[in-house]
Amino acid sequence: AQVYDIETNCESAQFGGAEQEVVCAINEGITVALRLTVDCPLVPGSVYISELFGVGGWEEEKLVALKKVVEERRCKGPVEVMEVMVKEIRRRRHEEGWAIPLTPSLPRGRKE
Repeated sequence: AQVYDIETNCESAQFGGAEQEVVCAINEGITVALRLTVDCPLVPGSVYISELFGVGGWEEEKLVALKKVVEERRCKGPVEVMEVMVKEIRRRRHEEGWAIPLTPSLPRGRKE
């Protein structure tokens, strides 16, 4: 994960810090940019998904469904968001037959 300060020169940064963005990736081929408000991790809903990308063939409808589940849970921190997302993917894979796109692999060179 990488952490970025969103508002480095903002006046609100003097009262507890600026909002931050954390970029995380999970093995299921999803990269998520999370926005952490100044209340994170104290207040439910203080972290939310600002961007969500599926790698290797994720359908947009599935990504929207995952984002909706995370938003409804009103998570307090980035770890909780990612845990909710992984559990939801596993649940839907088992119950609804979601296929997880495989990570593309490069062709191997010739053996000589």
